[in-house]
Amino acid sequence: MHFILSAVLQTTILIPTLYNGPGAFGSRWWSAVVINNHSDVAFSSPGVQFGIECPIPEGCQSSSIPQGQFGVVAGPAAANGLLLHGDPAVLASLAFHGRFGQGTNYLTNGTEIPIVRETQFVRGPIHFPYVTLYDTPQAVRATLRIYGPDAVPGTTVRVEVRHWDNPSGTPKASETVALSVPSSTGEVPLFPAFAQVSLTNDFPFDQLLGSSFNISVVPLPLPSGEMPRIWAFISTTENGSQQVNVQTPQ
Repeated sequence: MHFILSAVLQTTILIPTLYNGPGAFGSRWWSAVVINNHSDVAFSSPGVQFGIECPIPEGCQSSSIPQGQFGVVAGPAAANGLLLHGDPAVLASLAFHGRFGQGTNYLTNGTEIPIVRETQFVRGPIHFPYVTLYDTPQAVRATLRIYGPDAVPGTTVRVEVRHWDNPSGTPKASETVALSVPSSTGEVPLFPAFAQVSLTNDFPFDQLLGSSFNISVVPLPLPSGEMPRIWAFISTTENGSQQVNVQTPQ
């Protein structure tokens, strides 16, 4: 299904992950996204629930965040990304704070969740320079996450790996990746098309003669010939400490 935004719902924001649960090596992760609505109207997005302040101490759930008020994205659970849609002026007035980590203080000390606005989706290559993936002091696992905000079936990309000092030469390795499109109903998609690539497992970096590389994500034409919109980021996690570093397109 190809979703087309109406005149009212014409801007999209991507929250790349909202995950609470177990991780690798016995770790457990929590995440949260806080929203301040600075507009003069309530904010709502199809299919999304928010935690808001109310007379009950634990707060209430609502389909909207009142104007001038605070809210937290309450659901649906979206480990592979959640899409918010709304009027451009309202979405421009939203301020976000998203983090994930371990322990009860993850909102203070955790890793920032990037919030992706409409202008950050692209139909061309996304480049990540100097990504350290091999032969580090501590073993790491590096994961590339790729999103298609329009949730269009047939969205594919090519992941290319080059040495750190060769940003535009012939790739040392590459692979084509298809993004999966979750089922969704309504006039706009609730979840993005998504793919996850384990860079440290999928590419033989020990054979590529280096420890740091340039990673490129190149969108490929849809069956219609149109180029899909994409966004991507890389997370690098130390296996021992579980410390997470995030690299986003700059």
